Amino acid sequence: MDELTLLRETRTDVTPPDQSTLDRGRAALLHAAATEQTAQPRRVPARPKVRWAVGMSLAAAAVVTGLVATDVVGFGATDSAVASVLHESAEAAIRTTDPVVGPGQYLRIDTTAVNSTTTAGDDGDTSYLTIATDSLFIPANQADEWVWARGATKPYKTFGPASEAAAATAPAGTAELVRAAGGTFYAGSPRSGPTEAETWPTEPHALLAAIRDDTAGQGVSSDDEALTYIIDTLAQNPVPAETRSALYEAAALIPDVEIQDDRATLNGRTGVAIGRTEGRANTRQEMIVNPSTGDFIGQRRVLLSPESGMPAGTTTTWTSSSTTVSDTAPEGGTPNGAMDDEGCVVTGVSEFQC
Repeated sequence: MDELTLLRETRTDVTPPDQSTLDRGRAALLHAAATEQTAQPRRVPARPKVRWAVGMSLAAAAVVTGLVATDVVGFGATDSAVASVLHESAEAAIRTTDPVVGPGQYLRIDTTAVNSTTTAGDDGDTSYLTIATDSLFIPANQADEWVWARGATKPYKTFGPASEAAAATAPAGTAELVRAAGGTFYAGSPRSGPTEAETWPTEPHALLAAIRDDTAGQGVSSDDEALTYIIDTLAQNPVPAETRSALYEAAALIPDVEIQDDRATLNGRTGVAIGRTEGRANTRQEMIVNPSTGDFIGQRRVLLSPESGMPAGTTTTWTSSSTTVSDTAPEGGTPNGAMDDEGCVVTGVSEFQC
């Protein structure tokens, strides 16, 4: 992910930067602030992404409601093995009871994320992987205080001496504890009300059509972007069981989705890796599911050919999350984390003068 990608703000539905990228950026900003005499306005890290209902177009959904599962425009032939696994996962998800968060309790989402960092040098690009772990605590009453324990980014994997040197000299990650009513971390907007996922249709064809409509013109291809949207939603949201089931069924309708590994292990959990190869992006995108339970284990992207010092077959990013109900959340923390420590002044939504 390059700097231009990080600065995309032309649409509100653009996927925000992942936590470890934000940690690196924040560390670099803190270093620059320490050496720069003139105060500069600063944008702050995005919160963990939870898609809230912001008007996803359902016009396409209305058009395709009632379609039968045949090959039509936008829906290619489905691999039978993939369809079987995802259908089994969907049925298991329906049987799953969503966590019940009682008064005074929290929905706790623990996320481990690995990402790649690439630096340019005289001898070419050099890359290494980093890892970070977050815990987000969402109260039963979402207007109450949310707590976000953000782990520091650490080197995870290198690819030779140059990669090791780049990782060793990278800005150190910073752990933070932030706390804000309504999830308004870093002077953000309140996050109360239904999630976007809870407003979607649950008929698979209608759901996929709505996703395609919402992501039109984005990504390297319509199919890749639709799968990305589904995987991002499953990976980063507390998705109701019925919607999770529909997302599995919708993914099975995307052309060229195949089983990549029937025993894929991610962060100690094993499932079936289902993915799609996108040659123009030089990656294969995969989601790992447990067909027996309907659990979404995580997601990963794998290089198809060598790139930026990483060999073919490298998993350049992966994310795995688990959800539980907690009676407590960590004590302490401030709404703006390190920004408060520096005495920064809020100048706008998620903007500070430091």
